[in-house]
Amino acid sequence: MATAPPPVTPEKAPLTPARAAWMALAIVDTIILAYVAASVPWGIETPSGSSPLGDVIKVVAVVINLAAKAFAAGLMFAVGYAIVQDLRGPWKPSRGAAALLFLPFLAAATFLFYLAGIELNEAFNEKVMRFGDRLVVFDRLSVAHAPGQSIGAYIAVLGLAVYLVEKYTLRWFNVRHVVCILALVFLGWPVREAWERERDQREWLARQEWKAISEEMTFVDALGACKALGPGWRLPLRLEAAIYFASQPETIRAWKGVAWTAMQAEMGRTGVVVELAPRRTGMWRSNYVPWRDRSLCEKDAYSSARTPPNDWFTALLPQTARACMHRRCSSSPSSATRLSAESNPNSS
Repeated sequence: MATAPPPVTPEKAPLTPARAAWMALAIVDTIILAYVAASVPWGIETPSGSSPLGDVIKVVAVVINLAAKAFAAGLMFAVGYAIVQDLRGPWKPSRGAAALLFLPFLAAATFLFYLAGIELNEAFNEKVMRFGDRLVVFDRLSVAHAPGQSIGAYIAVLGLAVYLVEKYTLRWFNVRHVVCILALVFLGWPVREAWERERDQREWLARQEWKAISEEMTFVDALGACKALGPGWRLPLRLEAAIYFASQPETIRAWKGVAWTAMQAEMGRTGVVVELAPRRTGMWRSNYVPWRDRSLCEKDAYSSARTPPNDWFTALLPQTARACMHRRCSSSPSSATRLSAESNPNSS
């Protein structure tokens, strides 16, 4: 009687420290994938159509929306499958599957980078970031991207998604990858923006020539005193004065009250007063005085569409508030009692 040998069972790979580390990373990636999936708006918004052409556009929009959702779900399935295989044991993907998934993964990474670029370029445009710093960067990222989601939280979702796309694109080619370049770009963009803006502030301040006129002076007298200094001398603009005061110059360190500045539109014909002391705390209502400038250390008591959404990113605000207690922030206009004038011949 013939007998067959017992089936050979594959031996499990030993759990080495390196293997345990990769499994731990796979578990972290599972959590990241779940968070990204929960952040995707899976609902379908259908535009209203009141004409035959409108109905056609509506159908096309629904088809495109469904295709986009199916594409995202397919990519998440491919990432999730690779994560499961990594958790099960040693795994070598097939070259055919890797070649098939390469272009979709590349398209996803390009699209994610495009979305982040649009959002960050708009948030950090030159008009709002002139004389900006780290607090201004945080304030810009706290603006609502969508109801209930700040720009900072949205960029974080895009960064985590591009991390998974980049890492598991290479994993399907049997390349283990930890440091994801595109995710670091997403993180480094706001950091670079804050660092460069603060460097520009310091360089701009060093190029200017300042002169303290008097601790007490009316606005008209301050204009005359600047003119008497010679061509090019004028009162500083509000942001220029705020940067100068933040450097704590010895000539005005003991001064109290407020300082005269000039409005850019009027170039000295209209006066604006700025507090010499930094406003590190406080409340204000933007609906009562919408033209009033504010310190980033203040909170807007008016609950409106401009109020930052309450998500995990804006919850980091208390850390910024603590920073406000240790640094000088942009001052806010106030009524004048004691006046001063600063002059600057070469404002950039």
